Amino acid sequence: MQRRKPGGMLQVAVIAGVLIIGGMLIRRAVVSFTISPENLLPVQKTTAPRPPAVPGTEIRHVMIQPGETFVAALGRLGFSPGKAHSTAMDLSDMHPVEKVHPGRRLSVTFVRERPLRLEYEINDASRLLAQWQKNGRINASVHTQPFETRIAFVRGEITSSLFAGILKAGEEASLADLLASLFEYDVDFNRDIRVGDTFQLLVEKRFLRGEFYGYGPIHAAVVTNRGRAVRVVRYTDANERSTFFHPDGRSVRKMFLRCPLPFMRVTSGYGNRRHPVLGFSARHNGIDLGAPRGTPVKATATGVVTHAGSHRTKGRYVQLRHPNSYATHYYHLSGIRRGIQRGRRVTQGEVIGYVGNTGLSTGPHLHYGIRHNNRFINPMRLRPPSKNPVPPAEMVSFQRHCNQVFFSMTAFSWLQANKVDHWIPASFETVADDAATPLSEAPSIPLSFPEDLEIHP
Repeated sequence: MQRRKPGGMLQVAVIAGVLIIGGMLIRRAVVSFTISPENLLPVQKTTAPRPPAVPGTEIRHVMIQPGETFVAALGRLGFSPGKAHSTAMDLSDMHPVEKVHPGRRLSVTFVRERPLRLEYEINDASRLLAQWQKNGRINASVHTQPFETRIAFVRGEITSSLFAGILKAGEEASLADLLASLFEYDVDFNRDIRVGDTFQLLVEKRFLRGEFYGYGPIHAAVVTNRGRAVRVVRYTDANERSTFFHPDGRSVRKMFLRCPLPFMRVTSGYGNRRHPVLGFSARHNGIDLGAPRGTPVKATATGVVTHAGSHRTKGRYVQLRHPNSYATHYYHLSGIRRGIQRGRRVTQGEVIGYVGNTGLSTGPHLHYGIRHNNRFINPMRLRPPSKNPVPPAEMVSFQRHCNQVFFSMTAFSWLQANKVDHWIPASFETVADDAATPLSEAPSIPLSFPEDLEIHP
């Protein structure tokens, strides 16, 4: 199978139904449109060539044990201590063999008790391969088996939660995390979601040796919440940078993340409250987020560290300065990430510390505060501006891409509803049967664009 070049346009044909033009019945009518997500075709699998077996060949295998070193594993295979150490040193230039993982397989092929080939399973997709030459030197390389990738159309309905809806659609729970993070500022899946809300998305799925391995990027998604459809699409600009946008060109990414933790569980809100330790009423200039000790804390916006240290009441804490007179505060940390110190620039989403129970605190949690123009504001009511929109020079190209993708999703929704395979192939064509099919029974697809999209030819 020939691999399609990235960015190549994928021709997809679907039946438009039976058209009546000037009173004439056309029984076979095909409408073509295009979609261009990356890597739509399965990638050919490749394997490293193996030399032919020779007499006296023996292959020995061991599984790396917890706490075992690469040298010790070689010893179990029959290497002398000196030979094991020299082999590890030779291979370390190609791969850090001092960092082996339990459960991974190490194989060595011996010929008349002398090592000939070595294979170490780095991960599910990569292998460290080595071969001894006649002069005793080792030639080593890392071979990676490419994933087979497919773009799948997934749709579902919310019955109790997004996670339940994703599972009911036959997908893994990790897809719910991807979808929720994509809509974190547009839909609150904890509080705003209602029974009957729906989701549709085009997502890349990755397979290894025929088995599902995990999800790649989402290419487009639509979430309908309380009758309001929110759409996002992945677009690659002229500089080969891929970002998510709304159909009007606004970036999905905002200046601030909604939450500095992987999940949001507010245990104490913003405003006046009775202090849980001191016992008197005081203003709470932030929100408390409950989480297990050690949970990573992310910088919610790109900025510069202004404080990183310890305080009697704040415990271990970090404060960041951001553009437009914003600042963020992170208190009661169990630890501050190494390298996070005053003057250090951090990027949005970078881990700066870990949830703890230091300072005046009654249990593991993160106090998160935002200051604007030297005044604290409620993080839950922050409406941060979007990041860079689609450049004006690329707006026509972007809008055409939106039309193609969302038009395609409409067709794929019909195909899935009618039990047609929902994988997107290189090309396909579904047409009405040549036999006389009554007009009322002829299949048709609602080929309509979302109302807020401008159609470009």
